[in-house]
Amino acid sequence: NRFRFDFVLTVSTAITASGNNITTNEFGNPDSSATGQGTQPGQGTGLTVALSTDTPASQTIPNGVSVEFLKFNVTASNDGDVNVTGVKFSAIGLGNASEIDEVTVYADGVRLGNSKDVDSNKVAQISFTNTLVIPKGTTKTITVKAKLQELPTAATGHYGLSINKAADIFTTATVSGSFPINGNDMSATTITDLGQLTIDNDGTLSKVKLGDTQATLAKIKVSANGHEDITFSSITLKKDSVSTAADDDFENVKLYMDGSAISASTAISGKYVTFNLTSPITITKNNNKRFVVRGDVVDGATKTLKLFLDSSADVTATGNHYGYAAKIDNKFTGNDVTIDAGSITIEKVNAVNDKVRKDTTDVEFGSFKIT
Repeated sequence: NRFRFDFVLTVSTAITASGNNITTNEFGNPDSSATGQGTQPGQGTGLTVALSTDTPASQTIPNGVSVEFLKFNVTASNDGDVNVTGVKFSAIGLGNASEIDEVTVYADGVRLGNSKDVDSNKVAQISFTNTLVIPKGTTKTITVKAKLQELPTAATGHYGLSINKAADIFTTATVSGSFPINGNDMSATTITDLGQLTIDNDGTLSKVKLGDTQATLAKIKVSANGHEDITFSSITLKKDSVSTAADDDFENVKLYMDGSAISASTAISGKYVTFNLTSPITITKNNNKRFVVRGDVVDGATKTLKLFLDSSADVTATGNHYGYAAKIDNKFTGNDVTIDAGSITIEKVNAVNDKVRKDTTDVEFGSFKIT
């Protein structure tokens, strides 16, 4: 507890204990570094939550398509950064709540945790893979996507997502705001000729070597059906649980098409890697494009990596005819990549001296070559 014995005074007088036992926390925001509970040193004490002005308007949306349902802002107090570790969303509207699938949360274009279907209690609770840090005195906008059920029975009602109360924001800071924070009403419809992208594996992968630059980590084939040309803008891949390599075993990760990088350099973080295309790619109907994920291998000898597409929400693609998000047929399971430690060869080049006089220094005995 950071007490110093320099300031302890030893006395011989007996002191009789009195007063009441402390059995519960008596402070609103204790500094509890040892336990990890309460507000930690340097953390902010307050978080304000509000509906974003650009939250999606009420609209009719196609079944089976991941669309934005809700946007909200989180603002940290000026006394320190605030950590958010998850959010619980409640279903609203007259539709069957269980028909809301794949609720997925993003901040700054990066996915924060696993997708969740709305459960029998009409909630979807998302725990963030990595803590979302709101720097002191700043605001971040959180985007929530979901899709309405298409099979076995198409959704037909009205649907929305809400943050019911302050306690539904998981943080040690005190949360304030005007709750509930409700997204707008979305109506379901079925469109039979909506554009669709099929995301699939594109062949096998070879081993990569420790130290390789821009080694191939995944191959993806993206095909459009015959209904619409589709504009493809971004994709997020997840590191499979079978992977033994660490996120930071790879650096400078990029998405390539036709041999050229089409995304900025990024990294795997919290098991996810997101590629935002520098310029969106149009995939014309009945055609396909092939993409390759490449990165520098900086560690992880003998370890493995497997990237896959976890949710249709992780693809941003828009049909050029209807203007709605395209359907995603997810077949991309990924392939294992093994990091080979590589090998070196040591060979003698020459021996300069075969006799050495005593009492001499810095004498060259010989040289060798490492390849």
